[in-house]
Amino acid sequence: MNFRVLNQESKEEVASLFTSAFSSSEGEQEGKLIGSLASALAARIDNQEIICIGAYEDGSMIGAIFFTLRFDEPFEAHMLAPVAISTAHQGKGVGQALINFGLQELKNRAVAVAVTYGDPALYAKVGFKALSEDIIQAPLPPRNAGRLVWSVLVR
Repeated sequence: MNFRVLNQESKEEVASLFTSAFSSSEGEQEGKLIGSLASALAARIDNQEIICIGAYEDGSMIGAIFFTLRFDEPFEAHMLAPVAISTAHQGKGVGQALINFGLQELKNRAVAVAVTYGDPALYAKVGFKALSEDIIQAPLPPRNAGRLVWSVLVR
């Protein structure tokens, strides 16, 4: 498996991966919605505000992550979202390896903080710590009450 920082030329490949992965896990409608989001994000990759990293095996994309928001005050921080791993490669450590590669890429850029919104059990495996609702409110009421929380990683 190898990883690379992607550019806008990867838009179709990224959109296809996100559509397929989310259709399999969340249904076709959600897959199309997240695929459209990934396509729009990929069209705006600039490797500063929007960073996308892909995982490849045998020349095929098997996973991708976005760092989609950048905050500069009081320090530079990025938000990790969304993430997709091909259905055939889920549960094999691809997501963890990809996220760790992405976090190292941020560290190489002198970014000290990353935040995400998701399953705390998943993100704890790569060093994120859950934040209470007293610190930061959820952007939307979670569909899976109690399962999704904001998490932060400080390096």
